[in-house]
Amino acid sequence: MKYIYKSIFICSALFLGSCNNLDEKLLSSPNKGFNIQVPKSFDGGGAGPNDEISNAFGQLREAGSANHGGYWSVQSVSSDEMAVTQKGGDWYDGGIWIDMHRHTFSSTNGPLNGTWTQQYAAINTCNEVLTTELDANQIAQVKALRAFFYYRLLDLYGRVKLVITP
Repeated sequence: MKYIYKSIFICSALFLGSCNNLDEKLLSSPNKGFNIQVPKSFDGGGAGPNDEISNAFGQLREAGSANHGGYWSVQSVSSDEMAVTQKGGDWYDGGIWIDMHRHTFSSTNGPLNGTWTQQYAAINTCNEVLTTELDANQIAQVKALRAFFYYRLLDLYGRVKLVITP
């Protein structure tokens, strides 16, 4: 019992004696000189801006970042990070994801082929956008996005063909 009282006293002394003057003098602002450029075509709706580069950025969603069977699924299921279990006959899809998890897949595996196609479709969209009239900032964004899709391809498949024209 004596130990409990000592522990409570020590904890109380630590908490009550801690600093209570938390006023902070800001020497600068993190958004000082930051200019947010909203595209003229953005109406504030949930669909986002509809400018020249929105199609390229839309490919992030289509190329496996947010759909089942794309880059994220192939990366996660083929590691110990995730497993698609089956309970009886439910969720059994002919063993596609089991093959992916066990690394016994072939070149005809649907998600693996789908990821290849999705990444190159996204790269093609970026290449098409680069042929339109863009300013230097937009060109840099689309080229960085294209490089990201190439990174995904290199990560999954190794040496891939570099396509920079639509």
